[in-house]
Amino acid sequence: MQDSESPDTAHASSRLRLSGLAAALALLSSALVTGHVWSTAVGVIMALAGVVLGIVALSTSRKVTSRFFITFLAILAIVWGAFNAFGGGARLAVWPASQVYQECVDSALTLSSTSHCQRQLTDNIWNHLSGSELETGPAESSPAATPSESPATTEPPAPSGSRESTDAPSTTATPSPSVTAESASPAS
Repeated sequence: MQDSESPDTAHASSRLRLSGLAAALALLSSALVTGHVWSTAVGVIMALAGVVLGIVALSTSRKVTSRFFITFLAILAIVWGAFNAFGGGARLAVWPASQVYQECVDSALTLSSTSHCQRQLTDNIWNHLSGSELETGPAESSPAATPSESPATTEPPAPSGSRESTDAPSTTATPSPSVTAESASPAS
């Protein structure tokens, strides 16, 4: 006796393999759409191929005995592939902003610097879409460390001859000499 498959069984196994391939392509694309520009482009292509193969497998599996598995894998391929194709395509559409974000996150050491990178990404997406220049630079270690945002800039400087000391840090950007006017005057 010869083991040969019936035409219905062969058709069912080919549809199952097709839907499995579609699901594998869609799932594999999720690993690629988060990489560099070329891997993102390949991931988008694989996701679209998974969607197309999933639609073909779903539409040609009408009178197949293992329809449940084929339908499950095909729908998984269509949904996950569409999700990855949309996400990777959006990432490619704003690639310069995405690249600046990746560099910022790579240099981020704290949660506040990571949130700075996320704010910078949002600003850079809008800047990219409007044609403005992108904001670059590494993540700041502390957002309050910049002189323009420090609370000492709102208070007027103390007169140089007064004996009152303030606890606020100096707002000058240039280094000051270590000898102040108070310590240079002769003691009375």
